[in-house]
Amino acid sequence: MNLHQLDSLDVHPDAVKKLKNAGLKKLKDVAAHSSAELQKKTRLAASQIENIQGQACKILYPIIPSTALDRLNLATDKIPTGCDSIDKLLGDSLYICTEDVFPTQRLLQMEHATRKRHPHMSRHRFMDHIFIEHLSDKDQLLATLENRVPRLLDGGQTNLIILDSVTAVFRGQDECLNMISRSKEIASIGLCLHRLAVRYRICVVCINQVTADMRLGSLETWQPALGLTWSNLINTRLQVKRQNQESLLRTMSVCFAPHLPASSCGYTITHEGVASVL
Repeated sequence: MNLHQLDSLDVHPDAVKKLKNAGLKKLKDVAAHSSAELQKKTRLAASQIENIQGQACKILYPIIPSTALDRLNLATDKIPTGCDSIDKLLGDSLYICTEDVFPTQRLLQMEHATRKRHPHMSRHRFMDHIFIEHLSDKDQLLATLENRVPRLLDGGQTNLIILDSVTAVFRGQDECLNMISRSKEIASIGLCLHRLAVRYRICVVCINQVTADMRLGSLETWQPALGLTWSNLINTRLQVKRQNQESLLRTMSVCFAPHLPASSCGYTITHEGVASVL
């Protein structure tokens, strides 16, 4: 028996008959109507409608909803950064990439430091687990996300995608003349990343940039690039900054997240990677 058919409901046959007579063919049709609408269409009692809708929802949506607090307390696998301060801030999960051409020499430097710090990993080939793709425009990016990336993820070994940066492929466009098409292109990329994250249960980190908000009349007032279109596509926003070019201290702040409080921490960047500020 198809579990999504009305006959799968554990109710009196007369109730099922009334549902069918009302033009409802599947459980999703029941879920798409309010209790009042179902009562009006079927003439069933409110208690019967409540029972039918409850059963339909359990069959259609077997995953029990959870709150942000439930997700925070849930024990899940995390990817540590190596920096205690950042791990504590983010619940032990963060993925960092830098702007411009991929810094292979920097990665090799951190790999060497990791092997030195952890002798038991001296034979581990870190570079064999990192795939790098250089793209120059938004069309290439979207084509890669829709075609090449899914083939890579089908192997089941990749757990993280870093897009550095999502801003670069839109740089140089005339925002006023291309506002509508630009918003559609940004949304297409964001929704594609969402589909990949959900389908393959992976983490996606997008590096964005900031721009001066000239409306406030000060170059010291910054806002994320790509506007509201991109802001409405992301789940978590982290801000990384330092006070001046001479300072070694950096600050990471949680701007918003469904599972983290607004907070911040300090850290530095060393030849080994990121390190906590004691």
